[in-house]
Amino acid sequence: MSEHSTFWTYKVILVAIMSCMVGAILTGANEIFIRLLELVDDSAAWVSAIATVFAAFGTISTLVFLTWQNINEKTALLHAEKKQQDMWDSQAESINFQKYQTHKKMFDKMLDGLESKYDGEFEFFDRDSLYHNIFPMNDFSHCSTKIDIDSNSEIEPDSLRDILYLYNQLISDLEAYATTPAQKQNRLLHQHLGNILSMTSILRVNFISKNEIGDVKVDIEKGFLIINVFRPIHTQVVLQEVLRGICVFSGVRLKDNLNHRHSSFFTRTLLDFALSPTNKRGHNVHFGELYEFLSCLYECFIAFDNSELRKNPEVNQQYIALCQLFSDQEKIQELSVDQTKIRELLHENLCVLTALTDDVSRLKRLSDKVRQLKRKIPLPKPSP
Repeated sequence: MSEHSTFWTYKVILVAIMSCMVGAILTGANEIFIRLLELVDDSAAWVSAIATVFAAFGTISTLVFLTWQNINEKTALLHAEKKQQDMWDSQAESINFQKYQTHKKMFDKMLDGLESKYDGEFEFFDRDSLYHNIFPMNDFSHCSTKIDIDSNSEIEPDSLRDILYLYNQLISDLEAYATTPAQKQNRLLHQHLGNILSMTSILRVNFISKNEIGDVKVDIEKGFLIINVFRPIHTQVVLQEVLRGICVFSGVRLKDNLNHRHSSFFTRTLLDFALSPTNKRGHNVHFGELYEFLSCLYECFIAFDNSELRKNPEVNQQYIALCQLFSDQEKIQELSVDQTKIRELLHENLCVLTALTDDVSRLKRLSDKVRQLKRKIPLPKPSP
């Protein structure tokens, strides 16, 4: 019962007692009045009537005092209880504040650990918004360390549920290349790149570009690095490990794994996108001065990717060598600092193409292109 309702309860009781007192006094007074009217000279009855009145008045006065005393005690008790509750509320608020601050610091420490694990390959930005997207119900008055994916709080945009949905979409994209018709592969790739960009944004991850050969960036402002052509799965694995760390921190299990979901279809589509004259749709691929040479070598790779031609051991050997080249970022990087290796590669491919030009006219055009590029590279100076 509230303090207000208790006050009114005692007020009604007091009114009732006062009514009884007044009634008793009137009853005694009435008896005296009747005695006077009857002019009864009975002193004993007179005294008895007066005594009755004073006795009733005394009894009722005692009841009034006890009621008043009880009201005061109850009021004091309610005041003490309210004071105690206020103190408990203040303590609970202080505990929640400390818990919230500690939880945020632990979250930041977890993010710091992820940055260190990948040796500065990326950095988190706007950490506060990331925390509040993962824990939307947390504030200074409430702090929960676990997330219920099925709760109503997870319907908020950029919630952990949204991040998990986007992660599963990345897995679906990687698997889809094996079953998507060739003419739709480029569209799938642009969808895939868009999902990677969305994942970096929702996780507040900024990959630090070192302008490595094969870096693919979104053509906005300074450009956001999203993938490298020659390490096609790397940034997605990093995003997966960031998400895994967040899931462990929030008590959610990350069930799937994208590490082995990609296929050669994905790699081939990405190379086509980067090294063929296709519409990049707002993406920039960094090749420096190597683009012309790598594009030509990729044309050789496509030409040799023919079951009939690969029956020729020299063609097959060169095809395998190009496969290894385009799947090894370190070998690609070496080409950027040593032009003699580019010349050697062009020479090797030219020899194979020259042996095939009598049978395939389109290879004749490719061999001419390789020969012209080879001439652009000066011969190494003889050692003294």
